[in-house]
Amino acid sequence: MRKTNAIFAHSLCVISAVAILAPGASGAFTVFNDRSGWEAWVSGVIETEDFNSIVTDTRIDGVPAPLNNMTVSGQSALGDPDLTLIEAPPFDGNDFYQFDGTSFLVTIINSNRGDFLRFDFDTPVTAWGAETIGVSNEGRRTSILVFDANDTLLGRIDPLAPKPQSGNFFSDFRSFYGFSLDSSAASYVLWESTTAGDAFGVDDIAFVAVPEPAAAGLAATVLAMLSRFQRSRI
Repeated sequence: MRKTNAIFAHSLCVISAVAILAPGASGAFTVFNDRSGWEAWVSGVIETEDFNSIVTDTRIDGVPAPLNNMTVSGQSALGDPDLTLIEAPPFDGNDFYQFDGTSFLVTIINSNRGDFLRFDFDTPVTAWGAETIGVSNEGRRTSILVFDANDTLLGRIDPLAPKPQSGNFFSDFRSFYGFSLDSSAASYVLWESTTAGDAFGVDDIAFVAVPEPAAAGLAATVLAMLSRFQRSRI
């Protein structure tokens, strides 16, 4: 699914962001924990993956699953078939990780077992983000690491779950995490935990892919033609 981002970052006060330059990386890596701020900041065509095309439970533990411009894979040494998959309704035990009653991704990763969650992009992206429920909750710590095609670390996101207030797991532990790159592109995103047993849900992924050369050339040609047309009318 696509939508054209026509919103400009006219006010930094609506953006929860921090710019980070990772060692060896070129260009700023900006982290967001607010979806509207992320959408206002990034430029280009925002595409989405909401998992709703998945209509049956689909394991990703050792079985990569193709999605929109990405392949998701994972590993959980616990081997629990209910905790490393894209889960489709009706749900059977992971209800507190679901977002809106539709399909979503759920996993559990442990630091001492080499577990991970990974998204590999078909076309590199300059911006990416996702809604999460439960990540890094109750003292657990999971990091989102962003790499280019040469396995160079471009930056990292260290989610810190909000402090519970209402006692409602859905509202207290739901957060958006995303990034934007100024002058580089990410080839994959890797989630790793430094603690044991971090179980969480992921849904409503959004990203901006690097334009294909043909599409970029066509856009440039159209803009040039429009510019000439406007000058001819003056």
